[in-house]
Amino acid sequence: MTSLPCSVASSGPADATITPLLQIPTFRNWVRTVIWTLVIVGLCGTVYWFDKYEGWFEFKVRRDADVRLLRNPATFAMRAFGIPHFAIAFMFVLSSRRMKQARNRVLFGLLMIASVGVCYLFYRWGAHTSPFAVFLFYFYFIIHGFRDDSYFYKTYGDMPEEARATHQRMMKVLECLSVGLLFSFLWPAYAQLASTSPRYHDPILANFFPADWPFVIRLSSMFIPMLLIAGFVLWRMAGGFAGGARAFWRTHRPVLSIYLLTMGIILLAPAVGPWTFDTYILMHFVGWFLIALYLIRRFPPAQAPTTWWAWMRQSRTGFITLHFALVAVTVGLMAVSTYAFGKDSMIETIIGAPGFYYWTLIHVTTSFVPR
Repeated sequence: MTSLPCSVASSGPADATITPLLQIPTFRNWVRTVIWTLVIVGLCGTVYWFDKYEGWFEFKVRRDADVRLLRNPATFAMRAFGIPHFAIAFMFVLSSRRMKQARNRVLFGLLMIASVGVCYLFYRWGAHTSPFAVFLFYFYFIIHGFRDDSYFYKTYGDMPEEARATHQRMMKVLECLSVGLLFSFLWPAYAQLASTSPRYHDPILANFFPADWPFVIRLSSMFIPMLLIAGFVLWRMAGGFAGGARAFWRTHRPVLSIYLLTMGIILLAPAVGPWTFDTYILMHFVGWFLIALYLIRRFPPAQAPTTWWAWMRQSRTGFITLHFALVAVTVGLMAVSTYAFGKDSMIETIIGAPGFYYWTLIHVTTSFVPR
């Protein structure tokens, strides 16, 4: 992992004009993803404010949080857009050309079986009631998210074509380093919270470090070794470029910038709250929505769609209609579950907050089928 199979030439001379980040499709669309995510959370926040109190424009008596549609704007938006994302991804994978290959069908079946095992482990570890299980859940999704950032980088056409296989291996290494750095920082942080805050108390997290270790020692014991490993690996990777670290940064600046900014967003979670993770997951759904529209525009069908399914899959209008129709259905079912049944029905079991964890685990696990 720490060495390159071959040297990689830099993308241009040292004095070449550097393209502004916002003019690079990968980074520009990442910024669009952040903006649209914040807009969605903001709109849900407006509804949340009215949903929080009894009576419209009478901000005096608060409703019980258990019978509110929106307990948190980011979490609600994540679920409202996440369930349609999972459904569309599942339908698109099953109807894709690659699933015509027996090898991919077998692999998808094995991944479905593996997802059941992952869900069972999550359940055995306490599911959504266990801070330890929830912590691992979010990190499982973070692995998925960084993997997709690399895919977006390649799909938008910004990853260099020369030595393509080598660059793709670099992306895998960068994904591992990013996730490793996040884990080595957040694990001590949440272990500290587990030992000091009743909200995050968990015996596994609280007892992982000796009780008399201060937070600085807990953090240093994991983060500093990981930081040294990351520095060494990046130094070896940069050594494979003609031009060294500067050429390495210039070549992969879009995805490296996204990794660094994403890590910054995620690192806000211990201070701001777990809803930061929910916002990050929502960013993933928005990012996939944008890249799907990009791919439809880039690879239009040879002939006009002749069926409803082809129209929804191959046209921008159809895809947008499918997506937002499913969002509307999901929100409608969530409202019925809340206001008609008090979140005590089969609807809540399927699309409620606890069930969302399991759908996410299935989605992430089956996403490892080749693209």
